[in-house]
Amino acid sequence: MVCRKLAACVVIIEALLFGSAAGADEGLATPVEIPQYAPATHLGVASCASSVCHGRVEKSDTSRVWLTEYRVWQSKDAHARSYETLQSQASLNIAKKLGIADPTKSDVCLDCHADNVAMESRGPRFQISDGVGCEACHGGSQNWISSHTKENGSYQENLAQGLFPTAEPGTRAQLCLSCHLGDDRKFASHDIMGSGHPQLLFDLAAFSINQPMHYAVDADYVERKGSFGPIDFWLYGLAESASTNLEMLTTPASFPAGAFPELAYYQCDSCHRKTDQSTDYIVVKDPLLPPGVVPLNDTIIRLLLEIGLLLEIEGTRTAIGELDSLMIAASLKPQEVKAKAALLGHSMAGIKHAITHNTLTVSDLESLRIGLLTLATSDQVNYFSYAFSVFLAVNHVNAALDDDLLPRRNIQRWFESVSQESEFDRQEFAMLADTLLRPVVRRLSIVSESNALKVENEVDIDEGQVKKATETDHWRNESESTDSNEDELHDDELYGEESHNGEYIVVAGGFESVQNAEKLVDELNLLGFEAHLSGFSPKGLNRVAYGAYKNRSEALKAMRWIQSTHNAHAWMTTQ
Repeated sequence: MVCRKLAACVVIIEALLFGSAAGADEGLATPVEIPQYAPATHLGVASCASSVCHGRVEKSDTSRVWLTEYRVWQSKDAHARSYETLQSQASLNIAKKLGIADPTKSDVCLDCHADNVAMESRGPRFQISDGVGCEACHGGSQNWISSHTKENGSYQENLAQGLFPTAEPGTRAQLCLSCHLGDDRKFASHDIMGSGHPQLLFDLAAFSINQPMHYAVDADYVERKGSFGPIDFWLYGLAESASTNLEMLTTPASFPAGAFPELAYYQCDSCHRKTDQSTDYIVVKDPLLPPGVVPLNDTIIRLLLEIGLLLEIEGTRTAIGELDSLMIAASLKPQEVKAKAALLGHSMAGIKHAITHNTLTVSDLESLRIGLLTLATSDQVNYFSYAFSVFLAVNHVNAALDDDLLPRRNIQRWFESVSQESEFDRQEFAMLADTLLRPVVRRLSIVSESNALKVENEVDIDEGQVKKATETDHWRNESESTDSNEDELHDDELYGEESHNGEYIVVAGGFESVQNAEKLVDELNLLGFEAHLSGFSPKGLNRVAYGAYKNRSEALKAMRWIQSTHNAHAWMTTQ
């Protein structure tokens, strides 16, 4: 279980989040058969729609549920119009290209645009034209329709009667992903996408909020079902999506043409890009692959592993190496894909459990926010789906922290940079992320003293290796020193014309070239710090002081920040 003691707030998508999380350990439960394939009969939306059931106009003051759920679904939920969408001209055009005469009668379309259960599982009031209705998510109501109205009935009893456990984020993610990603029985193939179907993006927290919600997480709900907050749904959604992607890459269904995986697994932007404005458009590049090779779409897996790094989850670096190996195999050695995906899936199991079951502190969330914003400014986020997912990630973490460090208008501008896939500009996205990063870096210390390194007045140092965690050139190692390892630094060994009596000084790096040292000073000052040259080290390197602090705790936190973003070997001293 991922526990939270954090207030929720309004996110950029103008939806009210649903409270803090403190639920049961079933968040990542044993996979449950999704309603479409479970044996229970689906009685149809009409069985839920009466005014004495879930079809009231106004919320009930006496019932423990709203009793307006049907009307919320009918008037505000896009799932209610999913079947109708198949009758649109756009859908007819897609169907024509696929050789489908009528999309409203094709399982390829109905499997996700309706509650397409087998004919023998359809009750007398069932209508396929209802679209994705109540039982498509909650399960066929044949057995639980009676138990869930009992005065003293329990949630566990309803589950035993076949109610699908949508309250648990793990199983909810499995259900949503069965359509919003696909499985070995239904999948939005490249043929479908190439015929005009919109790209599928998935974020369980955002989807749950914007469905819209047709329930309240009140005291009664928590007592009956437990409570998971938006951060939980976001993390569980990422974890399940990554697992599903890897699991599908091990199945024969994902290799319809034989050697290579289904083309829908690859990055759309690599081929579907502007060619008439090539000077302004950044082509997707992967440092692992030669030019002209289409990379696997590793968005969700890569993002989950970035989170693992930021939370210092054991095994994450090994998994990143295995993902890199999978990327190479998917483009150059397809015969190795299944084995590589299985190996990474095994490594991801422990990371997935740790990310979704560990308690996150406020400091953890602050580390995630600054780390994800730093990632957003890097060259790694160079295609739309990754940028969109990183934006949502920052948005969820920022909402959980519920502070004023990120101005709403700036978040809105950043959102606009990913609101239209066809207009996505990586450089604009990174620039806007940088405007959000600066006030966070300036005003926020991300690691509590209890987690900081116990650094006294002398530390081991390794100067001249200034390197950003994202491994871009922006904070590259510019030292010309051939011997960057210096001896231990003591209080009286910091040389310079400035006095810092009684202050703790964080040193960002040392350079033989004063020009390179001055460049780092300028770059740090652009982020809002008061960096400066701080004299010479015992070996003659030009030192860059990142900041001076009266409080040792704040200095330790600052040192940890620069170690995580610029130079892993930054150190602290006093004078």
